[in-house]
Amino acid sequence: MKTYYILLSLLFFVACSTDPNKEDTTEESTTTQSLTEDEVAADLEGLTLNNGQKWLADRSTDEGMRTVQQMLDNFDGEDTRKLGSDIKEKLNEVINACDFKGEDHNQYHIILHAMLKETKKLKSGASADLTKMKAYINAYYEHFEVGELE
Repeated sequence: MKTYYILLSLLFFVACSTDPNKEDTTEESTTTQSLTEDEVAADLEGLTLNNGQKWLADRSTDEGMRTVQQMLDNFDGEDTRKLGSDIKEKLNEVINACDFKGEDHNQYHIILHAMLKETKKLKSGASADLTKMKAYINAYYEHFEVGELE
């Protein structure tokens, strides 16, 4: 009988020390991260390396992407709508100055389209999360380098 009371007290102590209103965010953040990774992979579907090598981008495209990366790195968290607008403006400049063609160009457009889609969300206020945009920039650097284009 004494053991019964000890177990009951222990159970009561454990149950009372757990806050039922406190959310366990560990599982939620892991799930959110997995969803984001899956979404990024889907958005970049078809993006590959060039037989194990990086694709070539023209200098103006690379400079534009570096500027977008700097915008993301320097973002203070205040106004994602303005950030989205600024990135969209820079991507439009990249599009207008782009002068490379072929499969290098096609591969770059996979990243560009994903970035434009995410920029639209930022501009509208539908998203304030920069995770995807940063993943797209990382994908650019993993798949492209500046080179002499034919």
